[in-house]
Order: sequence, then structure tokens, then C-alpha cells
Amino acid sequence: MASLRFVELLQLHLECCGGYDKNDYHLDDIPQSCSSDRTNNVFIHGCGENIRRYLEQKAGAIGGVALGLVLVQILCLIFTGCLFCILREDSKDY
Repeated sequence: MASLRFVELLQLHLECCGGYDKNDYHLDDIPQSCSSDRTNNVFIHGCGENIRRYLEQKAGAIGGVALGLVLVQILCLIFTGCLFCILREDSKDY
């Protein structure tokens, strides 16, 4: 039931209902997470569109984090190569 809880939290946070719209649910089965606590009105927009908009808004931050991780990986490769060369030179002395 963790996936159901995830969908409910997603619908509440993004103020959306269903994948495309509220019609993804049967009229009698629309969950409470599809409506605002304040107004009790059902959200009309689907979560797919709201997720797309959310990711577009956060694209710069997501890209920045990804680029930062790539740079850390490159630095680790360089450091590992340097360390390998140092250790190989030290082992020739024995």
C-alpha cells in the first residue's frame, strides 16, 4: 500500500487528480486526496501535467546537481589515477 500512499501524497502536494484528470477515477471512487481540505473542491488537472510543470521549474537545480556529481566523479578518477601512479612508482623500489 506504499504506492497508494505515494499517489495520495503526490495528488495533495501537486493539487492534481489522476494521471490525465479526475475522470481516471470512477465518479464514486475519487479519493479524498483529489480535493482541497479548505474548499473540498476536486482538483481538475491531472498529475501528469503537473509533474511535467514541476520538473520544468526544477530543471536548473536538477541539472546543477547532476553536473556537480559528474565533476566529483571526474575528480575522483583523476585522484585515483594519480594515486595509482604513485603506488606503482613506490612498488618499483622494492
